[in-house]
Amino acid sequence: MQRCLHQLWFTAAVHDCELTARHIPGVHNVLADALSRWHADSSYHEIFYGSAASLSRQYTFRTVPPDCCTFQVT
Repeated sequence: MQRCLHQLWFTAAVHDCELTARHIPGVHNVLADALSRWHADSSYHEIFYGSAASLSRQYTFRTVPPDCCTFQVT
């Protein structure tokens, strides 16, 4: 995670843009909250799909190759 943050901030500095982070409580961000807990318990699958359906959204999950998550600062 630290490598990812380093790459993110480095890219922002190189391209002269500003990043801001803020916390959104799970009760107001149900999709992201359920997705972040996806592997913890299968009940979060139901919460995620139920919330997505109530917003008229459909999601398809894909497997990401490990090399897509490799960051390198040059």
